Amino acid sequence: MSQVTEPPVSARTIVKSADRALDVIEYVTAVATAPTFTQIVRALDLPKSSLSQLLSNLVARRYLDLDTSTATYRPGEGLLALVRRASAAIPLRALVTPVLERLRDELNETAGFYVRHGDEIELVGAAASRHALVYIMNIGERAPLYAISPGKIVLAHMTPDELDGWLERTKLRRFTETTITSPAALRREVARVRREGFAYSDAEYSRGIRGIACAVMAEDRLVGSVNVSIPQVRFDEKLHVAARAALTVAATELGDILASRRLLFFKRKGEK
Repeated sequence: MSQVTEPPVSARTIVKSADRALDVIEYVTAVATAPTFTQIVRALDLPKSSLSQLLSNLVARRYLDLDTSTATYRPGEGLLALVRRASAAIPLRALVTPVLERLRDELNETAGFYVRHGDEIELVGAAASRHALVYIMNIGERAPLYAISPGKIVLAHMTPDELDGWLERTKLRRFTETTITSPAALRREVARVRREGFAYSDAEYSRGIRGIACAVMAEDRLVGSVNVSIPQVRFDEKLHVAARAALTVAATELGDILASRRLLFFKRKGEK
């Protein structure tokens, strides 16, 4: 039988030093204003000699940056690089699914999160309704921008020149009897989406299914669309109103989550 032995003093000392280093990092990243050496000493009640060495090591490793003009410390590029790598390990689907599940539970209708993929819209996360009659679109499946509600959100966020170019290269193919195949009619539809903030697909891609979507914005940029897909036999004004309210909340939640992951999804100002 193996025995558990007390770690040597040096190991205990290393662990204590690691705790202190983490305390310093957590403090510097939590305060609103970059702190000075004296402020860190007072906040963490650390010996000055120990803190001086810790700060020197953290600055050398670029986990903290020292602003010599103000003698203050702030998060460094080394720490930001760790955040980027950690963020990259989390799939987008995992980030959005909890919000989609709450949206699904509130309405008991299928909820999805879509992102643009060229001239198509792709489903990257979904939570299926528990009704027997339910619309299913598989993760990774793509649809034309003009045919489903999340895609119309993308069209509504194009500039006039972008929309003109998209219409020039796109053949509006019919999927059902209600698919919009007229460029003029689609322009009117896009204008309505811009005014209202919600996009609809009235059985235009899948017969019997009505979709409602709204934009997910992060750092003032369109990063995706969230929607609910409802069989027409269940669609009524009460559900319509509830869906718009729930979508608004879900879009805000998703935008906040993706904005917090901006190191993964967006380039920071000044980056090439």
